[in-house]
Amino acid sequence: MEGMDIFQVIDAVGASTKQLEMKDNQKEVYLKKYELIRLYCIENNLKEFDDYHALEFYCSNNAGLKVLEDRALKKAAFTVAKYWKTGTFDWGYVTLNHYPVNKEHQSLLDQYQNHLLESIGVGTTRVEMVIVRQYLHYMEHDNENDRSLATNDTIVAYIQRESVNHKGSMSILLRAMRKFSEFLNAEGLANVDIRRLPNKSAKTRRKQLPCFTEAEIVLIFEQIDRDTTYGKRNYAIFLIALRLGTRASDIAKLRLDEIDWNNSQIRITQQKTKKAVCLPLPIDVGNAIADYILHGREKNENPYVFQRVTMPSLVEPINPSQFNAVLQRYMQAAGMKKSGWDGKTFHALRRTAGTNMVTTGTPVTTVAQVLGHSNIDSTKRYIALDTEGMRVCCLSLKDMASRKEGL
Repeated sequence: MEGMDIFQVIDAVGASTKQLEMKDNQKEVYLKKYELIRLYCIENNLKEFDDYHALEFYCSNNAGLKVLEDRALKKAAFTVAKYWKTGTFDWGYVTLNHYPVNKEHQSLLDQYQNHLLESIGVGTTRVEMVIVRQYLHYMEHDNENDRSLATNDTIVAYIQRESVNHKGSMSILLRAMRKFSEFLNAEGLANVDIRRLPNKSAKTRRKQLPCFTEAEIVLIFEQIDRDTTYGKRNYAIFLIALRLGTRASDIAKLRLDEIDWNNSQIRITQQKTKKAVCLPLPIDVGNAIADYILHGREKNENPYVFQRVTMPSLVEPINPSQFNAVLQRYMQAAGMKKSGWDGKTFHALRRTAGTNMVTTGTPVTTVAQVLGHSNIDSTKRYIALDTEGMRVCCLSLKDMASRKEGL
């Protein structure tokens, strides 16, 4: 971070951590990890702390740690490294880098990541960057015969090797490698014949995660105390997700100037797809947002609609990862059971919105526009959740002969 030494960076990260919405004992855990990083820098005479140092620090201090302590150590290390690199405090999810690459390739990864972020969101970028990083790691360590950055043969060989790890996500692997190849060609770093690369994978069966039932929605919303600032904010957030199907990342970054009160519209640029969408503003949603802004939201220069209830930041949006934790607390208060992989997450409110639109006769193309799907196949999955609609499509079996007795 220009203008700050590593110890000032550690102090800044610690100060930002103290402002997070978490219990004091949890904050103390991270503050102690920051002090370990400070000691590590002193002992190793470090003047900087990038991802390489974060990985070395983590690997040298994680022996024998329990799961939660290990997670805190990793998060602390890479949060400091991110602040050192960008000057921003990012409390997002941290993935341990098991595929280190040399500095030349790391510089290429940084350049490619910035390129991706111009057209797709952070989450999708993260997925594709993992694949590209693994490819570069493969080129450095496993590809003994060809040291060029990328050729058709090396890319196909890598795809064949990784296919066993992508049985349900081959389309993602193929898309990531094609896009990376196109980038390398455009930058003059390779000459890959894109036409020779595989671009389609076999269709795989995808699990249809359920949405919330009407009764479950009523139970969840009954737990929200709308007389409090916290409740007013959460009610508006949940209602936007339920009625408009808006992603958590887009709700978190919804700005005050993106709400057109006169025309009852919300205009946003989706974080995932970078595409602009214009959404209708239903009366109940508009009333909920207005109630929060007028009677709950702190008056400050924060451009975002939703902000932290305690010690709000003046310039940063609320962390969307909090939405799911809040939902789980409401579900627990309502006596609703939660099991692993049951799909009952904050994203299920989006699925519920899509399903409700389909079941009420809204054309799939319109549903795709509202949800911001770039691929209509993503929207078609909601048809499978329309039980009554699917029943209408069933063919009668009365005219089909059967030789089996009893049928």
